[in-house]
Amino acid sequence: MFDVAGKVAVVTGAAGGIGRAICVAFSQAGAAGIAVLDINLAEANAVAASIKSNRTKSLAICCDAGDEESLGAAVRRIEADFGAPVACFVANAGITGTSEGSLNDGGKIAAENAAWDACWRINVMQAVYASRLVLPGMLTRKDGAFVVTSSAAGLFTFPNGEPATYIATKHAARCWTDSLRVRYQEHGVGIHCICPKFVPSGMTKGLPEKFVSSMGGWVSAEVVAQELLHCMQSGRYLVLSHADTLANTQQAWEDFEGTLGKYARMNAPKKAKL
Repeated sequence: MFDVAGKVAVVTGAAGGIGRAICVAFSQAGAAGIAVLDINLAEANAVAASIKSNRTKSLAICCDAGDEESLGAAVRRIEADFGAPVACFVANAGITGTSEGSLNDGGKIAAENAAWDACWRINVMQAVYASRLVLPGMLTRKDGAFVVTSSAAGLFTFPNGEPATYIATKHAARCWTDSLRVRYQEHGVGIHCICPKFVPSGMTKGLPEKFVSSMGGWVSAEVVAQELLHCMQSGRYLVLSHADTLANTQQAWEDFEGTLGKYARMNAPKKAKL
């Protein structure tokens, strides 16, 4: 069980969406220091300014979460500036590998290598790099929380099977976090995985309302942030945006072949009208 009050926390992809909401929630929960990491420094600065208070220091850093050197430099600066170790790390930055608001790969069988590489670095390796940086200290102190943002798509594929770059790497991110959970949860460090469905953000801007509604509709980033706090305090692993996510996932896996078959029929070529 972990309480962020009086601790130093780091959130990547924190300039908007879920990342920003987590920063606000941590500030309200009494974090001593919050590092707002994002590739967009101007927006990160705005978030840092909004959460700074008498009891919470804030720091904005321009950081490429998919670059090990950039992430390492950020952690070293954070611990030096705050004068305390990172007690909570939220590896939240993520990308789809497609254009904004797109649900497909533009008719391609597979996206370009550059898109796969970017998704792999940011969606997966970010958490690997971060674990190397902060988990050893957390384990020594027997105190901390390590959080990775995956997706509901990391529990089971989307009905249309796209974007594959996003789905595949979010599965990998969740599987990596599963491994950390079983290895370290009983060593004094909380391991948690955020698996939201649709939350308003730059990543989900422009998604068709019909598709979003069919998957349970929108849930605010603030709801997800509060759920993360509850999970850290209770020790629960999965941080979910929608109450039916786990039940729907279990149902899909119980009839794995049938579910994939149903999705395949949904994507079958349309028969020409006579």
